[in-house]
Amino acid sequence: MWGVLVQLVSIVVLWWCIAVAEAEYVKYKDPKQPLNVRISDLLSRMTLEEKIGQMVQIDRIVATTEIMKNYSIGSVLSGGGSAPLPEASAADWVNMVNMLQKGSLASRLGIPLIYGIDAVHGHNNAEAKRQLIAAGFQLLNENEEWDLRPGGRYLFTRNMSSLVAFANGEKYTVGNGFHVIAAHTDSPCLKLKPKSAASKSGFLMVNVQTYGSGLWHTWFDRDLSVAGRVIVKASDGSFLHKLVKVKRPLCECQPWPFTLTGTVNKDGFKPNLETHLIPLLAIKLEESSSEVKEKSAPLSSRAAHHSLLMQVLSDELRCGIDDIMSIELNVCDTQPSCLGGGNDEFIFSGRLDNLASSYCALRALIDSCQSTGDLSSEHAIRMVALFDNEEVGSDSVQGAGAPTMFQAMRRITSCLVHEYVGEGAFERAIRQSFLGGVDEVKLIRVLRGRGTGVVGCVSCLPTAHLNCYVLGTF
Repeated sequence: MWGVLVQLVSIVVLWWCIAVAEAEYVKYKDPKQPLNVRISDLLSRMTLEEKIGQMVQIDRIVATTEIMKNYSIGSVLSGGGSAPLPEASAADWVNMVNMLQKGSLASRLGIPLIYGIDAVHGHNNAEAKRQLIAAGFQLLNENEEWDLRPGGRYLFTRNMSSLVAFANGEKYTVGNGFHVIAAHTDSPCLKLKPKSAASKSGFLMVNVQTYGSGLWHTWFDRDLSVAGRVIVKASDGSFLHKLVKVKRPLCECQPWPFTLTGTVNKDGFKPNLETHLIPLLAIKLEESSSEVKEKSAPLSSRAAHHSLLMQVLSDELRCGIDDIMSIELNVCDTQPSCLGGGNDEFIFSGRLDNLASSYCALRALIDSCQSTGDLSSEHAIRMVALFDNEEVGSDSVQGAGAPTMFQAMRRITSCLVHEYVGEGAFERAIRQSFLGGVDEVKLIRVLRGRGTGVVGCVSCLPTAHLNCYVLGTF
């Protein structure tokens, strides 16, 4: 009897061990399994709610450990300033991401989150921010409480690629309006694809995709380079974002030989943007055995790009290639801007649409409130709004289609009402406001015979109940 009991206990213990082993081992967590096997296994375990959660990207402002865990959120975006603290250090960023990641890993399936950032036009935004702070503007954070005063000058950035700056008139009273100049910071360009490494006919090529509506035939036979943002791993294990621009010519989109395009003057130059608009990077050297082995290994973020390109970036940033975690780069023309014309009256430069308008708006705000007393008689609030992603529809969190500017206006009005107890302060301020939308390519005509070729009013748009005008510059 005792022997039978021991056997039954042994069987139960064995079943329990098998069950525990099966519960602990899941294919999608096993890096030795093929990728398609892991994906199929994970999808088979997910509920409909978890699949929806994984397809959702929320803003960092609303992300918490509990939300990441309970709703199986797949991605978080750094929008709306999105810094954990003003002038946050690398450690602050790491702690923030680790906190959110802890929530994701504590969910039922333990799927890690993807943290999203945007670096399309970081250089423009960084330069505007630098000039404003140097002029005495105070940097705000959208995630924190604002303490504003009449006569104060302030700025904030959203997603590091759009910017709003404003100066409060010292005689501002409740219901007074905003005087706004709005422009966009982006320009049509070529962006490196997530997997940019390509080769053809013994040459290293760079896969790119078009951004915006550019005149793409003009990109051929030019000295090109790359610029954008790189995520670098620091010595303490933290992650830093760094702007990079390689100033020397690095690549070129090769034009077709004339013998193959004999009808180009008659029919026009019509390149295939996928097969012809591929910048040439270098001559492909003979592969070593280690490189062949590397090709058969699983694709990493660094293997997605040519090692030569990664070496160039590491030299520019003075870091190791293995320290580069991710890149987001644009192709840019290396020809410098200059003055031209018989009297040096013209500006010859790329990306004038719309950096020229952005620069003029920025300098107008800085120069108009630079000296003591410049705001002493001002009754309104002077504002400049520089938006990203205009070239692709403006519907991103940092584009003009987002409520960034109006949210700022509402907050500014609320901060300056003080003891006012009436109603409709924001609504009345909007009705008293004026917005000029300035764009380089909106000019319809040049005023002739009047000694000027400046700007003309193109259209009057009742956008969002503001008195809104679109101006063109040239």
